[in-house]
Amino acid sequence: MEKEAFEVCDGTEIISGERLRDYVLNEKKSEVNREELQNCYARHDMERKGYLTREEFLGFMNDLALIKERQTNYISSTAAVGAGGGFLIGGPIGAALFGGLGAAYGALSSDWRNMQMSIAGAATLGLMIGPGGLLVGAALGGIGQSYGDQSYLGEPKTWNRFESKAHFGEMERLGDPYQDISNDQEESIEQKAKLSICCSGGGLRAATAFLAFLAELEDANILSRATHVATCSGSCWSLVALLESDEQNVKEFLPVFGQRLESDLRLPRSAWRSGVSDEKAKEAWIFNRFAARRNQGHVVGIADIWGAHLSASLLKDKAQGPGAYGLGALRNNQVFGQGITPIFTAVEAVNSGPVWSASTKCEICNSTFGIIIGKNRHHCRACGMSVCETCSVKEEQRRCKNCIANNQNALERTSWRWWEFTPHHVGPVTGTKTPSHIFGRRKSEDITKISSTGGEPVGQLLGVFGSAMCATIERYEAAGAISETTAFLARAIADPSTSDPGRSLLRPSSFHYGPEIFADSFVFLGDAGFSSNLPLIPVLYRGSDIVICLDSSGYTPLTLRTSIAREVARAINALQDIGCTRIHFDIDAYANDPVSFHTVRPPNKSSDSLLIILTLAKNMEDLDFDPLANAASGGFCANSSASYESADYNRLVSFVRHKVRSQIPLIKKRIEDFNKNQL
Repeated sequence: MEKEAFEVCDGTEIISGERLRDYVLNEKKSEVNREELQNCYARHDMERKGYLTREEFLGFMNDLALIKERQTNYISSTAAVGAGGGFLIGGPIGAALFGGLGAAYGALSSDWRNMQMSIAGAATLGLMIGPGGLLVGAALGGIGQSYGDQSYLGEPKTWNRFESKAHFGEMERLGDPYQDISNDQEESIEQKAKLSICCSGGGLRAATAFLAFLAELEDANILSRATHVATCSGSCWSLVALLESDEQNVKEFLPVFGQRLESDLRLPRSAWRSGVSDEKAKEAWIFNRFAARRNQGHVVGIADIWGAHLSASLLKDKAQGPGAYGLGALRNNQVFGQGITPIFTAVEAVNSGPVWSASTKCEICNSTFGIIIGKNRHHCRACGMSVCETCSVKEEQRRCKNCIANNQNALERTSWRWWEFTPHHVGPVTGTKTPSHIFGRRKSEDITKISSTGGEPVGQLLGVFGSAMCATIERYEAAGAISETTAFLARAIADPSTSDPGRSLLRPSSFHYGPEIFADSFVFLGDAGFSSNLPLIPVLYRGSDIVICLDSSGYTPLTLRTSIAREVARAINALQDIGCTRIHFDIDAYANDPVSFHTVRPPNKSSDSLLIILTLAKNMEDLDFDPLANAASGGFCANSSASYESADYNRLVSFVRHKVRSQIPLIKKRIEDFNKNQL
């Protein structure tokens, strides 16, 4: 293709989808079959991206060359088939006639697809009803192919729908910032800012509330204007489930997700438990997957079990089992069909403090801990042991007497590096990323080969995104409170390096880096909620101007303002770690108003961004359900109570939808005001 066909954007040579479409249809359609060409477009995600870089264009052309090579073989095949069929019908003459027709059918270019189908139709009806059928068959074949060609790649306007404002460096559509958002039935505003959506963690409470939140934003014509949807912990679960579903919109998926929650997430699948003794069940995909990971040198941890359990409970069959698809495969099913990029978050511990002991007795004097009877329990900030106040010294960072005597200093507080998982890449938000389809492979593997399933199974990753739920299981295990939950798999995936088979279950989930640019062999990731329950980091680091966030955290109703202030402090620490400044949260409005507005200056941005936050607090008079009170009482909304109650599920969905719907006019007004201030 001529050099002039490319343009330069942000230092990168690109070609528009419309120009490439014209080039292929005018120059290359004589070389490839239309159906194969359509598959090639789908593989390279042409319509959604709007543009291809020069490197992507070369990959596309190489793909076409392979198709042409296969089609050359196809010509001889059609000739042979035609000759064989003709011989059966009319002997040598029939073999010559139909062999020639077969060769012509295979060799004719896409320009002559109508003629191909005319020949096929004429031959078919001619054999069936005689000479009169030749004309009728030719007409029907040609008309049918013409109709098919018109609907083949759609109208040209659908190709450049997202073209003018596409973002090329990340292979993600960032949307057109000049689309309209309706303010009400008669009035509209012009959205001039980059808008993102995010939702906090909070187990099934967050997973359910997030879908209801998206449904209202979809109805309000706001969701389609977003460029990214960032999730944390529980909200990751429902977004993955939505992406792999067949439903076309969020409202259709809400009842489907409710049906999938009918099983109790606190217990492992019965087939897995029976698999310890049932040879047939041992062949189930869960055991095969874990055995494969162990064989490849990966550590299998409790987060892996949790991810498999969530996958089996919340996702449909194609997201499980041996053919389970990964993140890379999700790019073919971008959410809502609008090119909105989903972001799933996790964190890596950078400066780790000591692991805290779960002992119920002082590990120095053996005194029993208790709230009323017994001593208070403290943790030494140097070694992590559980100690009483007598055996430790109250300092700015408490240490036990043993560590003081041995001059052991308190370790740094744990800080976190945020990671993002998208259909296109995986890596630290502020660092170098690797393509999602090779994440988890060894360095020695051929990373140029694209996995048909898109890399690490997305169902397994759910256990990483939601691993905060696993922390309580580990502590219960250490205290001897439960055994069945982990023991049913301990014997199946025993760690050969130790005599304790259950030890491998309690290690963090780990993955191998793919590219050689990484120095370490493993990365240990966990629930992003360990750092902050609000996944603002990836969208603000991208420079989003407006972020609409649903905070589904399980705040305590009696101390609502205090618990919100504590979570906001964690969010501020995380934002400062990536270089955000001018951070202002209105805590009173956050706690008392149905929707609150805050500002922050992202790194590498010269203006403040607007944060629009809603919570699950019952701060409206016409709401008859209180999710936070339900959580405090151990109901469906509680993190530790993962049992499904259909009535509470429906009430939570109605609560969120009503609350968001009532605030849409105010949200749109603030977006309009923000746009005016940016002029």
